[in-house]
Amino acid sequence: MTQIQEANATVYGISGDDRQSHREFQREYRFGFPLLADTDLEVSRLYSSVREDGNMSSRTTFVIDKAGYIRSVNRQVNIPEHGSEVLNTIRETTQSQIKVGQIAPNFVAYDEHQISYQLNGFKNKKNVVLLFSPLEMMLGGTTQGYSPWSEMSQINDSETQVLVILLPDDKSKQRLVVPNNLTFPLLVDSGRNLGLLFGAVDKKSRPLHNRLAICIDKGGKITQIESEK
Repeated sequence: MTQIQEANATVYGISGDDRQSHREFQREYRFGFPLLADTDLEVSRLYSSVREDGNMSSRTTFVIDKAGYIRSVNRQVNIPEHGSEVLNTIRETTQSQIKVGQIAPNFVAYDEHQISYQLNGFKNKKNVVLLFSPLEMMLGGTTQGYSPWSEMSQINDSETQVLVILLPDDKSKQRLVVPNNLTFPLLVDSGRNLGLLFGAVDKKSRPLHNRLAICIDKGGKITQIESEK
């Protein structure tokens, strides 16, 4: 557990047993992490982790990164080796460093029309530019002759896919003017998950993205990072 905590991870155990059963279990085995009572199996069903007879949770381990993305699902838990397996999985799947030369972490995100985009879907096909921008910078279409849409469209071509990532609120979305001939998607990051994953926000409570551009080659490797805070 110490090594898992040093990897900046928190462990929760979830089962269909009640809280009294968990308290007795904790006293006997002295687990170093909380046990959550899912007596109606609501959480277990959400994660497709209910046994075939439907009466109890199945033994499954999920590794979820700090942005809320599931990075690993293990339904073949080997109890004697499981602690080491979980630690290795955490290190391999959630310790991505956003810096030049590193592989960019995969993600799935949706645009304003609920069309999904997966970063790995462009691998070996296109370079990718991720542009995190405060929505205020994209409002109004043009400002003093400057058009952010035109600038991004010049970059977006057969070799490069631009993905603009915005953090909207209801008020600013109503003021957003998007040209009809836009050639790249606007991904909505309402939960700040992508911002957290790529370092465009410092913490969940920050109201806006920092302006950040990340260039990724066809192999999925980060080649350039430009930031403006």
